[in-house]
Amino acid sequence: MNGDMKAIGGAAVTGFVLFYVLTTYVFNPVMANDAPGQAMNPFLTLAVTSVVGVLILSWINGAVRNPVKSGAIIAICQIALVDLYYPMGGQRGWTSAAVSAAVLLVGWSLVGMVYGKLSGAAPAEA
Repeated sequence: MNGDMKAIGGAAVTGFVLFYVLTTYVFNPVMANDAPGQAMNPFLTLAVTSVVGVLILSWINGAVRNPVKSGAIIAICQIALVDLYYPMGGQRGWTSAAVSAAVLLVGWSLVGMVYGKLSGAAPAEA
């Protein structure tokens, strides 16, 4: 456990410093001068991101060998990066973040289940 805490602490500090510097000096200046483009059709947007998401799930599943756990990994990462960060920064309410987290967990778990059934993966062990 001590080795894990050292790695977790070191990685957290590294991530904080790197992302602070890169966001402040690289991303924010670009974003300030980058006008948003015209929005795509919402249905098409969802279709494209669904395909990309499932390709990522397939890639993760190649290492994890558990489609439901692979879906949970995607959901938990998205929750940590969006549904935790934005409410803490005052850009989203906690209620919508909680609902988003639930939708992500249920959605990606079901996507993982379907992927597992259709790919012939062995059932997940408890």
